[in-house]
Amino acid sequence: MRTLTCLFALLLIAGSAFSQAKRIAGTVVSKSSGKPLEGVTVQAGSNATTTDSLGAFAIQADPSTQVVFTYTSMKSVTLIASAITTEPIIMEDALQSISEVVVVGYISQRRKDVTGSVAVVDLNPVKNTSSGNTMQALQGRVAGLYVEKDGSPNGSNGRILIRGANTLGNTDPLYIIDGVPTTRPEVFQNMDPANISSVQVLKDASAASIYGSRASNGVVIVTTKNGSNTGGKIAFQLNSSISAQSEKSMRLKMLNSLDRGRALWLASVNDRQDPAAGYGEIYTFNWNNDFNNPVLNSVELKPFVGGDPNTPAGNTDWQDVMYKTGLVSNNSLTISAGNKNSSLEMNFAYLKNTGMLRYTGYERIAGSINASTRSFNDKVTIGLNVRVANSNENLTTKDLGGALTTGLAVTLAPTIPVYQKDGKTFAGELGAGYSDRNNPLHMQYLSRWNNANRLSTFGNTYVEIQPIKNLVIRSSIGADYATFENKIIAPTFTEGALSRTTNFLSYDRNKYLSLTWSNTARYNWDVNENHNLKFLIGTEYIKTDINFDFTKKEGYAIQTEDYFTLNAGTGNTTATGGNTGNRLSSQFARVDYNFADRYLAAVTVRRDGSSRFGGDNQYGIFPAASVGWRIDRENFMKNMNIFSELKLRAGVGRVGNQQIGDLARFILFNTRYGTSQNDLTPGFWEAYMNVGTAYALNGANTGTLPSGFVQTQAENASLKWETTDEINIGLDYTLWDDRIFGSFDYFSRNTTGILIVPPVASALGEGQSKAVNGASKTNRGWEFVAGYRNKPTGKLNYTVQLNFAHFRDKITELPENVRPAYPGN
Repeated sequence: MRTLTCLFALLLIAGSAFSQAKRIAGTVVSKSSGKPLEGVTVQAGSNATTTDSLGAFAIQADPSTQVVFTYTSMKSVTLIASAITTEPIIMEDALQSISEVVVVGYISQRRKDVTGSVAVVDLNPVKNTSSGNTMQALQGRVAGLYVEKDGSPNGSNGRILIRGANTLGNTDPLYIIDGVPTTRPEVFQNMDPANISSVQVLKDASAASIYGSRASNGVVIVTTKNGSNTGGKIAFQLNSSISAQSEKSMRLKMLNSLDRGRALWLASVNDRQDPAAGYGEIYTFNWNNDFNNPVLNSVELKPFVGGDPNTPAGNTDWQDVMYKTGLVSNNSLTISAGNKNSSLEMNFAYLKNTGMLRYTGYERIAGSINASTRSFNDKVTIGLNVRVANSNENLTTKDLGGALTTGLAVTLAPTIPVYQKDGKTFAGELGAGYSDRNNPLHMQYLSRWNNANRLSTFGNTYVEIQPIKNLVIRSSIGADYATFENKIIAPTFTEGALSRTTNFLSYDRNKYLSLTWSNTARYNWDVNENHNLKFLIGTEYIKTDINFDFTKKEGYAIQTEDYFTLNAGTGNTTATGGNTGNRLSSQFARVDYNFADRYLAAVTVRRDGSSRFGGDNQYGIFPAASVGWRIDRENFMKNMNIFSELKLRAGVGRVGNQQIGDLARFILFNTRYGTSQNDLTPGFWEAYMNVGTAYALNGANTGTLPSGFVQTQAENASLKWETTDEINIGLDYTLWDDRIFGSFDYFSRNTTGILIVPPVASALGEGQSKAVNGASKTNRGWEFVAGYRNKPTGKLNYTVQLNFAHFRDKITELPENVRPAYPGN
């Protein structure tokens, strides 16, 4: 009887305890972005779970139990279970955290789960960069990433190299901005750093292979801000800066006029040539005329250039003449508002750069709108991202011989003065001893009316639906639209012995439109407490079209800017144009596996079909696999208080390249009318080798046909993808509560079938030039990152980071007929 009584009492106690446990459910969102947080650990006593892709969770807990929410990049939140309601639980960013959620291609991951070589860039320190060029703000912040600059006011000809030049052609990486791909670096350059939420750089093939045929040069993924939960209030942020730029620290030390004369004398006598025969109209050389034992007593500069009394000989420092201090004014205004369901952020920016090279400058106006809203209990999310930028640039120009004025600033003779005797008329070379080059300041002055205008519109709209728990379906339509107009006004002029006798106005215009339709499905499967699988499948279709035209009119009676219009010209007219385009259809998949938060694996595959290749090689498959071992999670590491994180990772993968032009595989013909080169389209060098359409059999060169066709390119039906296979081994570490952090990577690349257009022997006949898979190369190197974060002291926070990188490229195969086109390799 006593035993039954005790058993009955125990059952009552157990039943009472069981009845107190309830199902607690809710959502977790970020305070800064207002977005749901995936992967937040929810701990209630001995029970634990994580939030799904929409930030939702459900857990059994006693009403009086403390529920702890933890996330690596956020401050932990502790609530009593009974206090959890339908209101979202808001987590704040930790003061010292850097982005712990990494976008790795159509999905995001916890940074600690990443197994590829992915760099996360913190742009907060440079959100008010004075350059106004987001690309330049990346300089020095990513190991293995190099930003090349050309010195122009907008840096539009600069480029990013990730782990060096991986090909002999176009080396631009692929940019993914809010899920929309683009190969135009100016889209990224025009973005306001204050409007960017995160930047990730996918450096190795195992990380980038999800983008397949366009990822051989690396991938830069950019996510912009879309407002935050401001409680319905409107928040304003104004960033403004002004800075001065100078190239003086980069100037070359040049010879003055007399020192140049001594150098020319020495060069002549070393060649056993009479210096007076070559430079006697510029200098008077007083020497012993003994080539066996030459002695120079003195050098005197002739008083006039070419004997012209209106042009006194000078002692010109052309670098000082051509350059000035440039002023850069950069201003942006960000307006954001939102609540728990919707958010909106608008950004307006204005940049003006007066330029360091005289008669150049750059001006840009830009704006963006990012918005998102959630409904149906956060089951449906709709978003919009649009950014527009319009810029005007006064260009660097060339002289009559095609030399850039920046180059003439260090090569033109110092004996040539800037102006003639009257101080107004530009001086130039005259007489023997000079190369036929123009006064660079004069050339820049004549091009002061030249202008390049760019209009860029970029964005997408998307919808995300969660039909069942842990399954998210997303569809996105993106557009990359750009127009370009380059206006050139070339007045007649006379300068020394050189002149332009016919003036002209030309317009070079093109329109670019790329549409991207992406569809993905993501599913997160928690098999049990130790096994987690994430699945991604998707399709993508990209349609790109380019329209271009060139118009030129000669013969203008009045040389003022307003008079240079097409209707006012009375001379020859040139009008050409055309269009081209390409299509890319892709399917891709990815599986991520996590065992006990210690052992990680990822497998990706992408199949691309491109219109740039023929039927035999139209499709390419790009697989990759990577593994990771979180050593810090092992039992033997628990008693070691040194490492906060220690992860070993390795990956192997294949990526591709298709940057060879839309018509590379076809045989091409071009029309020819008459025998005048003026009728030919500028820019096609081979056209100048095929003037006219008739051949005079009698050698009198009198054959002329009214019209006809010539072959300009041979077909290559076997043209195929350029491929890069890469192995990457890396180690990530953080020590002493994340104070010290860094990584080490070793990589080895092998690129085959490099797409190039080599020269051909004349004996093969005209029009035999064609694109081929003509070279191979290897690239091996390493990257090391070491940094330190201080322990927060009030509002003072700082981070010191050092990046080291080394790589070595080697051309392993370069056929004989290809080498003349690449003499530097």
